[in-house]
Amino acid sequence: MEQLKDLLGEALYQQVREKTKDKRIMLDEGNLIPQSRFNKVIQKKNAYKDQIKLLSGKLKELQKIVRKHEELVKKLQDDNEKLKQQNEKIKERSLITAIHLQAHKINAKNTDAVGRLIKREGLVLLEDGRVIGLEEQLKVLQESKPFLFGEDTLSYLEKIHDYVEALMHGRMLQKL
Repeated sequence: MEQLKDLLGEALYQQVREKTKDKRIMLDEGNLIPQSRFNKVIQKKNAYKDQIKLLSGKLKELQKIVRKHEELVKKLQDDNEKLKQQNEKIKERSLITAIHLQAHKINAKNTDAVGRLIKREGLVLLEDGRVIGLEEQLKVLQESKPFLFGEDTLSYLEKIHDYVEALMHGRMLQKL
C-alpha cells in the first residue's frame, strides 16, 4: 500500500482508501489484478487438471476395451477362416462320396478309379446329394473305358459261391 500512497499522494490515497474501505489493491508493474479473479483462474486451472486426469483414466480403460475387441475380432476372423476351410473339405468329401455312389449305381468295378477320371470343374453338388454334370461324364467314361464297368470278378465269384452252397444245401436236404 505504500507504493500506492507514494504514487497517488497522501490526499488522493486517503480518498481511495475511504472508497475501497478494507479492500486490498495490488500493484504489479502498473497492472491491477483483483485477488478474486486470480483465485478463479487458479480454480479453473485445477478443475481442468482434474478433468484431464479423469479423462486420461477413461481413455486408458477404453484403449484396453478396444484391444480386447480387436483380439476378439481377430479370433472370430480366424475361426471363420477355419470354418470356411472345413466347409470346403466337407463339400469336397461330399462330392467325392456322391461320385462314388453314382459310379457304384452304374456298376463301376472300381469307384476310386472312376472317381479319379471324373473332371470336377464342371460339377455342381446340390443339397440333396445329386451332382449336376456327373451323369454325362459317367456316360462318356462308360463308352470310352467300358472295362471299368460291369460286374466285377469278386461279386461274380460271390454269386457262384452262393449258388454252390445252395446246391449243396439242397442235396443235403434230399438225402434226409
